[in-house]
Amino acid sequence: MLRELSIKAFAIIDDLRIRLDEGLTILSGETGAGKSIIINAVNLLLGSRASDRLVRTGEEAAELEALFEIRPESPTAELMRENDLDPDEGLMVRRIISTAGRHRVYITAGPPGFAGTNGFSKNLSAGWADPFLPCCMNYPSKPSPSSTT
Repeated sequence: MLRELSIKAFAIIDDLRIRLDEGLTILSGETGAGKSIIINAVNLLLGSRASDRLVRTGEEAAELEALFEIRPESPTAELMRENDLDPDEGLMVRRIISTAGRHRVYITAGPPGFAGTNGFSKNLSAGWADPFLPCCMNYPSKPSPSSTT
């Protein structure tokens, strides 16, 4: 389900983009290489609580972004269709963690004022083992008003 991950100014990571292909993906590396930081970034995109201490030293905000492919029969696809959204386009989740204390979450598929962030992230985190489907990543971000942490 996770196809692409972008991390900027987060903990020790300056700028990182990971594209995931179909099949098994394994994160490996030496101690201190940042594997846990990448997992923490994904968890934050799925709704974990954020802290401004996660912003890289010297930066004003961290930006996390993930593109999820949505299986047509999944609960997330059903939730999207209930909100007049097309699951075939995938779902882009973007989170900005600010040192000023106001954090924001954007969901590309949601129209302005869409308040379904919690339902989407709950269903996405439950579907990690779903097989991948093709889609692309050219979506504008739209804010969700109930998504600040």
